[in-house]
Amino acid sequence: MIVKIISYYFLIIIIINLQFFEVKSFQKLNFLDFHPFLKGFHQFFERSRHRIRTTTIPNTETTTQSNPFSMSFNNPISEDLDELHPIDEFKVFKIRRNEKFVPPCCKTKTYFCDSESRFRNLDGSCNNLIYPDWGVPNSTYGRLVPARYGNGKRSPRRSNREFKKSLPNVRKIRVAAFPTGQVNNTLWTNSAMLWGQFMAHDMSLLKEPDFEVECCSSDGRRKRRRSRFCYPIKISTKDSTMGRAGIRCLNFTRTFTDKDLGCSEKEAPAQQINAVTSWMDLSNVYGLSKEMSDSLRTFENGGLATEVRNGHIFAPKETNMQGNCPCNKDDNEACYKTGDSRSNQNPQLTIFQTIFAREHNRLALKLKEINPKWNDERLFQEARRILIAIYQHISYYEWLPIFLDGTNLLDHKVIFSTTDFVNDHDDQINPAVLNEHAHAAFRFFHTHIPGKINLFDNDRSQIGSISLSDWFNRPQVLESGKHMIEHLTRGMVTQNIEETDNIFVKEINDELFACGRQFGIDLRAADIQRDRDHALGYYNDYREYCNLTVAKNFDDYSDLIPSDKLDILKKLYKDYRDVDVSVGGALEELAPGAQVGPTFLCILTEQFSRTRKSDRFWFENSASGLNQNQLNEIRKGTVSRLFCDNGDGIDKIQMLGFTLISEFNNLKPCDEIPSVDLSAWEESN
Repeated sequence: MIVKIISYYFLIIIIINLQFFEVKSFQKLNFLDFHPFLKGFHQFFERSRHRIRTTTIPNTETTTQSNPFSMSFNNPISEDLDELHPIDEFKVFKIRRNEKFVPPCCKTKTYFCDSESRFRNLDGSCNNLIYPDWGVPNSTYGRLVPARYGNGKRSPRRSNREFKKSLPNVRKIRVAAFPTGQVNNTLWTNSAMLWGQFMAHDMSLLKEPDFEVECCSSDGRRKRRRSRFCYPIKISTKDSTMGRAGIRCLNFTRTFTDKDLGCSEKEAPAQQINAVTSWMDLSNVYGLSKEMSDSLRTFENGGLATEVRNGHIFAPKETNMQGNCPCNKDDNEACYKTGDSRSNQNPQLTIFQTIFAREHNRLALKLKEINPKWNDERLFQEARRILIAIYQHISYYEWLPIFLDGTNLLDHKVIFSTTDFVNDHDDQINPAVLNEHAHAAFRFFHTHIPGKINLFDNDRSQIGSISLSDWFNRPQVLESGKHMIEHLTRGMVTQNIEETDNIFVKEINDELFACGRQFGIDLRAADIQRDRDHALGYYNDYREYCNLTVAKNFDDYSDLIPSDKLDILKKLYKDYRDVDVSVGGALEELAPGAQVGPTFLCILTEQFSRTRKSDRFWFENSASGLNQNQLNEIRKGTVSRLFCDNGDGIDKIQMLGFTLISEFNNLKPCDEIPSVDLSAWEESN
């Protein structure tokens, strides 16, 4: 017995020394598996070594490179330090549940539905009468392929190789595969990019901790004491911009999951939580609950609250200045309250939010004239229904064909060539927003964001520009002069977007939410990090799901990825199976007629098919509450008409507002742009 104890003692000492001296070959020793006691000690010290690694501060010496876009791939990437993994990634924590936050994934709320109700519930409930909690805020995201967590439950995705080694650093991937630059698109206006962002905010919002999570210090160093929600991005000393400035750490917070809230089965993989409704229901305009919606209403003539300043109509002042406008310089600067906390992210997104609020009020007043006996609630709900229907129509029949190819959409029955109702609602389709859509495919459209916002006069001549990075989360520029909002609004339908490619502007590669500092967040790197945080499948998984060629080596990717970009992947990844879908999908050649490659086209087409078919109140369904005449009028709605009726300084516009002005799409007076005839909503007494 004593001999056995002594033997155990010396073996444990050997384990400790091997762990601390980083003898990686030790992982291949099989004798530990012969005894559960020793195996348990090995697992304990493996976790100890992981914690020691994650608290090590990387070498801070700086180097420079002549090419700001190049990174060195000659030396092998450090498996231990290339990624900064979350602490205690093998442990599942349970947060004390906030009674105000009762996610449907916990199944603790009962919904009582009125099947005869003519209007949507603000929280999205009871859209599906069989599964009334489908699509409500704080539901989990859906998935097309199973989660690929490093530990099978919660830790970020790691390599497909033996022992689940680290994946290449996301900042290195961004610099090598998605360089900084500027290439102008020659077809589409900036409003096309902004409409996509508006749609994304309507459908998806990550649920993050309601307490501040700081993974990095103010001088860009990694904090030793940090939250378990930290998953910071490491910046190499060889990085030619941030690294040269001494930054070693970019803050990144992991998303809340059902496991964090104690709503998941013990062995089930974590599922991230969507904080908003899954429907395309303008929740970013009207709010997610009666309480939120009431705070946005006037309760007179069905209207939303607005304020008039300098002759322009704005949303009311937001009281949560620090939360929604963190880059404001003082409390007197503008910050607007809407149905979505992100509405102040950039000036022209704020304008779109303003346009929708104005359009609601315009509709409500017109309906009041037509039906003077309607009370405030009826006017509010009818105007809301009409505006949601117009928004859905523009999104599917004017916006989606640009980005997902109209023929593809017709073939997959996402849109229809008909004047009748479609009535293809399926109550067995879950509306949950797909993780792959919201956190990979749809984020590729960040490539369209321009770094400069151009200002235009009424003749569409450029009269100046402002830097996007100067006005992130700081909408004061809209009120910085009597005519500034007019110049910015005209720019939305005049300025071109950036080209659909792998090149991103510096304002989002280095300066996102910088708030006056030299550097901010690297948006593209953060997109890839989010892909891993959510344990999305590997790129090859989605090729298989989409019935594309399943690769057996790097060269098999050449059917969709050009050779120059494939060479970059070969240098970045040690194994072809490790390629992130956010990376591989974004490097594909564009599919014919689309602004994405085949893999992302497959994911996005599936999402928008599910979104329309799962929605009982979709404008093309009879259950929408619209009659045939009203549906005919809704189909007249266009983004150009929205600008004409609600845009500052817009008295003429091209017929196709998402398309640049040309001889085939020239400016017309607004009275020549078709409009919805609201007399179709007149009720006989």
